[in-house]
Amino acid sequence: MKTPKYILQNSVAALLLVFGMLPLKAQTDFTEENAFLLFLRHDTLPADAYTEEFIYRFQRDKYYLIRDDEFEKRRAARELKERVDALAENTEYSLEFPASFGDYDFDRQGFVFQGLSEDTEIKIVSPILATRLSSNVSANLVYTNASALDLFPLDENQANMLLKERKNYKNGKVDRSITLKLFFTVDEMLKSTAGDRRCSGRLIATLRKVEFLAPNQVGSKPLAAVSLVTDEEGKTTTSTAQAQKSGSSKGGDKTAADQASRAVIEQVEKLLSNSELSDELKATLIKSTIQYYETKQQTQNASLYRPQEAIARDNP
Repeated sequence: MKTPKYILQNSVAALLLVFGMLPLKAQTDFTEENAFLLFLRHDTLPADAYTEEFIYRFQRDKYYLIRDDEFEKRRAARELKERVDALAENTEYSLEFPASFGDYDFDRQGFVFQGLSEDTEIKIVSPILATRLSSNVSANLVYTNASALDLFPLDENQANMLLKERKNYKNGKVDRSITLKLFFTVDEMLKSTAGDRRCSGRLIATLRKVEFLAPNQVGSKPLAAVSLVTDEEGKTTTSTAQAQKSGSSKGGDKTAADQASRAVIEQVEKLLSNSELSDELKATLIKSTIQYYETKQQTQNASLYRPQEAIARDNP
């Protein structure tokens, strides 16, 4: 079977990036406007066929200036074409996507995750209702390598703390929602039409990296991250990174500290479960206990790996 062109292009681009021969463009938020521009870039029709709709969607204050003025419309079409032509092929986009994680897999050291697949279509551009524009676009985003993302990697200590922090102490349920920050490139567009004006497209993208973020804490340090590399045969491999990894060449002391912290947290949880405190206060106390031991552990780890000379210098 012939290898798709976009997979070959991605493989070559990946090698060039590794050897520093092809600088990656600045990461860009994947907005509805950017998706619309990418639709135009990959469409067979010229960009000026969508000028009126683009202005109506994204520059509404200018729409009535061009609506019945062919000179202004021609100028707007020229500017739109320039924006489409300026799009770089290797631009990396990012998009936040709500999901949830499953049970913890102790063998693989992470939560089972099935939030995305090749069948998942994320609606980015919705058709405009009750419009008489000359065009009406809709576009969905599809990831060709999404099924490779099947684990939310987190070591046992962090995973245990996360569940304790997310637990509702009134009914015992755990909030397993998570926010994914998806980093990807868009490779091609598959277009279908409906009627004379309606046209829809599936923007085909390749995931490069995924960050797992706590809901309502977007912008903070990710809990974990997964990098994805797709070869020319379409096979995707993953590598993981966590906010705070456990284990090292001097991991004995750290493992003992992890176990001690976990034991104390579980004891606090047990005591609180039998108390008459409000659920909100219980959750706050558990969270404070977790944060205390995380800070204590980070301080211990920092001193554990510092050169002995530095320790002696700071403690004469």
